[in-house]
Amino acid sequence: MGKFTNRNVAKCAARMGQCFSSTYATVAVSPSKVDFDFPDVKRNGYTFSDGIGIISEDLAMQVAAKLQLTDNPPSAYQIRFAGCKGVVACWPRNDDKIKLSLRPSMNKFHSEHTIVEVCSWTRFQPGFLNRQIILLLSALGVRGDIFWKMQESMVSNLDQMMENADVAFDILTTSCADEGNTGAIMLSAGFRPQTEPHLRSMLTCIRAAQLADLREKARIFVPSGRWLMGCLDELGVLEQGQCFVQVSRSCLENCFSKHGSRFSETKNLQVVKGLVIVGDRPHTDEASGSDLDGDLYFVAWEDVLIPPGKRSWPPMEYTAAPVKEQTRPVTHLEIIDFFTKNMVNENPGIICNAHVVHADSSPYGALDEKCLKLAELAALAVDFPKTGKVVTMPNDLKPKMYPDFMGKADNHSYKSDKILGKLYRRIMDVYDENTFTSSDLDFGPRDIVYDTDLEVLGSDEFINEAWGLKCSYVGQVYGLLAQYKVSKEAEIVTGHVWSIPKYSSRKTGELKEKLKHAYSCLKREFRQHFDKLTPSVDELSDEEKNDLYEKKASAWYRVSYNSEWVKRSLDLQGPDGERHADPSLSFAWIPSDYLARIKVRRGRKRNGEHLHKPIDSLANYLSERLEL
Repeated sequence: MGKFTNRNVAKCAARMGQCFSSTYATVAVSPSKVDFDFPDVKRNGYTFSDGIGIISEDLAMQVAAKLQLTDNPPSAYQIRFAGCKGVVACWPRNDDKIKLSLRPSMNKFHSEHTIVEVCSWTRFQPGFLNRQIILLLSALGVRGDIFWKMQESMVSNLDQMMENADVAFDILTTSCADEGNTGAIMLSAGFRPQTEPHLRSMLTCIRAAQLADLREKARIFVPSGRWLMGCLDELGVLEQGQCFVQVSRSCLENCFSKHGSRFSETKNLQVVKGLVIVGDRPHTDEASGSDLDGDLYFVAWEDVLIPPGKRSWPPMEYTAAPVKEQTRPVTHLEIIDFFTKNMVNENPGIICNAHVVHADSSPYGALDEKCLKLAELAALAVDFPKTGKVVTMPNDLKPKMYPDFMGKADNHSYKSDKILGKLYRRIMDVYDENTFTSSDLDFGPRDIVYDTDLEVLGSDEFINEAWGLKCSYVGQVYGLLAQYKVSKEAEIVTGHVWSIPKYSSRKTGELKEKLKHAYSCLKREFRQHFDKLTPSVDELSDEEKNDLYEKKASAWYRVSYNSEWVKRSLDLQGPDGERHADPSLSFAWIPSDYLARIKVRRGRKRNGEHLHKPIDSLANYLSERLEL
């Protein structure tokens, strides 16, 4: 693991816990190619570069290759390396020998581990409001009817998505991140939920999950908004109060970039404004006392969400609690004792809930004195795992009654007359529990329509391999469903998990992220199986290779959808009582890009249409390159 010399029990435990982060192991880097003393930017008692370093462009591409992200390589990674933690962003350096430049603020303990372990990376992450953001914007003067109209627009789209393919395509490409790509490709290629059960299940899960998030979190989609990873202006170009924001948009064409020279990568970036780290105090610190070691920032350029007169409020001073150090090394028993205290005193959620209650009940909203005090306590409570400072909420700040939107028992609730209450009741009045257990999610073997358009002559040579891989894949998918107690395959495929048992909000969120991570690894593993052809194909042209891949994709589809193979799959599951309710179909769509090629070719040969709506953009793109 490493050498842990910190003599504060909380910090020592946190440093040890760093070794157990969920990461992807990527590339080994020799210490001779790492600058561990890249200077921090310090001024006025603040570290403006806290938690961020630099990665060379060539090493960044090697890491992207390991993660299979070369189609759209990230510009920054959150990493763990040799006892260091934080973000490394792509910037050129004068010294070509140095591949990683790590600042002292990133170095937490000594370790000789030399593999770049990646926690996360920059990618398309749609922007959503939540209760806390709505409370704060309301306090700054944004009218409640703005949020009401945004929710009504979102709900209207969700209600249309099962029948209106254009609306469904828009939802998948704007609010579903990369998990929506498969469904969007299917829609653009001509598949429809009325006849395609896997597509119908995916759309139903997305609708159910987004409605559930509206009900439980006021999670309203912001079209002109993103969650972004913060980075440092290494060149010092930005001035105080300025920031640079570059966002990506969904680009289905890039899913085809490996199909040969005709399918070149499409750049789909938009520059909006940006992220400031210069001046008297880091703007990251002003934003909830955050830093640059991987924190995400909600950024919106939706005019209606900008407070009247661009009103703001002086940022709170986030002064960390003093850290007490021992005169001797920390023992294992002390760490165990600390963890038990951490479990008992882990109450940031309780404090944040109290903040919501007082903001809702006070005419001053989030600017109420009690809310300001709770904000200070929350900042201290969040740091408990690092400082060991126990935070106790005074009795006068503990809520006696809760607004109805927090879902407490009736005898502990009151009807909120503010915007969060109105938004909540709007969802509750229209949707009941049946909305989240829709019959659209249930289908049997008789509901599976086999699309003969996807039959390709010569696919038989791949059929046995496809069957063996499918059996392995389905077993692992069912294992994930059982492990996380999730009902439907489409939930883990889309990342819109709504049936997972309700624990604490934090625990449920962590379980959902672990499930997404597990399925992402599984899908990546089987895509590698699909991409693997015999060495003799290296001499073939791009089009000859694509012909083989289309045959292989057709075989994967047949073992998933053909009635004979569906029956064989169900027979393998054992007696009826041991069977899963629905056949597994997602295996077929791991190579959705090649199934889309086949479908578009057959469809365009029949009707020759070239339409010009957003949903048709991918089909038009493929038609041009396939010369249809």
